[in-house]
Amino acid sequence: MPLAVKVPLLVAGLMMVLGAIASERVLARLDDLQERRLRDLAALYFDGLSVAILPAALRSDVWEAFDALDRATRQERSISAQVTTLSTEDGVVLASSDPVRFPSGMPVPDELTAAATPEAITLTTAAPTVVVRTPLTYQGLPVGQLNAELDVSDLIADRRKAVIYLLTGNALATGLLSLIGYLLVRRMLRPVSLLAEHMGRAEGPDLIEAADVPSGANEFGRLFRQYNALVRSERERKADTRRLAEQERLLSLGRLASSVAHEVNNPLGGLLNAVDTLKHHGHRPGVSERSIALLERGLSGIRDVVRAILETHRPRAYASTLTDADLEDLQLLVGPEIRRQQQTFELSLEPGALEGFEVESGPVRQAVLNLLLNASAAAGPGGHVRLSVEQSDGQLAITVANDGETLPADMRHVLETGEPQGGSTGVGLRIVAETCAEIGGRLRVDEVSGETRVGLVIPRHRAEGRAA
Repeated sequence: MPLAVKVPLLVAGLMMVLGAIASERVLARLDDLQERRLRDLAALYFDGLSVAILPAALRSDVWEAFDALDRATRQERSISAQVTTLSTEDGVVLASSDPVRFPSGMPVPDELTAAATPEAITLTTAAPTVVVRTPLTYQGLPVGQLNAELDVSDLIADRRKAVIYLLTGNALATGLLSLIGYLLVRRMLRPVSLLAEHMGRAEGPDLIEAADVPSGANEFGRLFRQYNALVRSERERKADTRRLAEQERLLSLGRLASSVAHEVNNPLGGLLNAVDTLKHHGHRPGVSERSIALLERGLSGIRDVVRAILETHRPRAYASTLTDADLEDLQLLVGPEIRRQQQTFELSLEPGALEGFEVESGPVRQAVLNLLLNASAAAGPGGHVRLSVEQSDGQLAITVANDGETLPADMRHVLETGEPQGGSTGVGLRIVAETCAEIGGRLRVDEVSGETRVGLVIPRHRAEGRAA
């Protein structure tokens, strides 16, 4: 959910909570005022009724009492009673304004006996009437009891109106403030949306136009300028990375070309000698056969070297699946460098290690060749370089090891992150890291028993997915 929506919703939620609390306080205050008003009016009502009905109560005159109760019921006052009843001290109804419900001579019903006094009246229900009682006394002596069903429908209606007004007002205020909050937050977050749009473009983060950068020294203005500076720095870094990668590629190719040149140049001398022999002594018996055999062996060696180079640098459109022969060719390519430094080379290829791994040969060969060249450089004259290929737990592990110096921290950083840290980056190590990420593998660097081991680990499902 966008922040421009979350903030107004949060404001609306807080407004609803505050509105509910305020409404509860207002209604509680209204209830208190209505109950105090009702108590005062009930006390005044009973005071006036007591004066009018006391003589009839003292004489037990039913008709006079009925007339007084009837007149008190029909009078228009601040508060009116629907039914009034006079009972004797013995708990017997003497007279009532509704003789059908409360006939004279009947025991006082429980609803009248349990009624509250004016001082204890409460409006706890939505009933339109409240039954109230008060003792009738003469010179401090009890004479009987007065009961009245007071009409409180006006008070209930006022309370209901107050609830409706509060709910309506709170809803309107909440909605209005939420709308205002949404518009304000959206306006405030417009620079953030613009920044997110430029950062989320498919082609990568883009510079924000100068016209869209807020003027002045506010937070968004500083943020936009810093963002543009960061984008420019990132573009420069990528350009430097491409240049460095190209330099590493050329360095790797130069190293390889130098070694291959020696490998091709060696048989060329013999081939030229064989050609010269054929020119001058070809008529002699046996000379032609020996010279042709020498030419065939020399050309076969050159063919093998050229084929290995072509397989290693084959375009992706013509890529083939990695095979044992591809890895064995690496021994041929790195051979000149191994012999130049008088090193020993060991190839350990587990039978069937490549079964089930449909991975392109070109990227793997290039990555492993770069690792072998670095291993040869690290091993030094007379060192030992080893290439092992094995399958374990559904993963293909291609490990290049040497017994030379340990891998420097900056080279380890390049292999693990693909980014230079300063100092030497080795021969094509950045290319190795990028190739590993491209084929869905991971690099593993270990120091074991005096050996530096760099392993290229390719999970089976990643290899199949890349090939597909």
